[in-house]
Amino acid sequence: MSCKGLVIVFLVIAGPLQAAEFEVASVRPVTTIPRDPAFLISRTRFRDEVASLKFLIEKAYDLEDYQLIGPDWLATARFDIDAQPPAGSSFNDIPSMLQSLLEQRFHLKTHREIRPQTVYVLRVATTGSRLKEAAADNSIDPAFMKDRELLYNIGSNDGGHWTITRLRSDPNGPLLFDAPRMTTADFARFLPDYAGYPVVDQTGLDGPFHITLPVPRISHRPGADNGPAFVDTLDFIKTLGLRLQKEVLPVEHLVVDSVDKLPTDN
Repeated sequence: MSCKGLVIVFLVIAGPLQAAEFEVASVRPVTTIPRDPAFLISRTRFRDEVASLKFLIEKAYDLEDYQLIGPDWLATARFDIDAQPPAGSSFNDIPSMLQSLLEQRFHLKTHREIRPQTVYVLRVATTGSRLKEAAADNSIDPAFMKDRELLYNIGSNDGGHWTITRLRSDPNGPLLFDAPRMTTADFARFLPDYAGYPVVDQTGLDGPFHITLPVPRISHRPGADNGPAFVDTLDFIKTLGLRLQKEVLPVEHLVVDSVDKLPTDN
């Protein structure tokens, strides 16, 4: 099988899931952005006070940002969503419920297209992978955090998590990305903000691994030229026994044909 075939398989958009619906769902347009908007996604509740249609569609169809093609206002129209899944639902049922909500309340219609896309492909270097296998315990090491300030702590569905921290003594110094338990596929999803392009995992490694990486403070816009900050990150990725190679590959996109700007009544 060719590499291009593998990429299409990896970037394929989730198809229609078995029909599932929220038991109760309130959808209201947002006129004023709250200071501390509520956000919660769990087996028992989906709550987002400032959800954009762009975010909802990407969540429903498991899309990367670059895979959604639609009008610009999808990112700016905001809605207060408060929905309750049926009893016994799992976290994995949420995308199907969001698909139903978008189709019923916003009359969303879409189709799929394969389009050429500039991407970085993440591969194992010719010297071989130097990634460290994850330990059974993926909790944050208190000794590691003794001199550091926690900026982000993001959990994942499989019980893993990653953090971004900085030294307490140097608040303007470099940031450190640390993931005690992460697959290379998830690592590839983390990199686009810094790479300026989508990143596709073709390492063929299973993991999970313990990945630590200095990261630049300023993210690049999608498609922007890579600055010195990303060059530093690129060099460090090489120390992990990995490499990023820019290519143009066929990628499946979801195209919005039509969608209502306002939802039907609750």
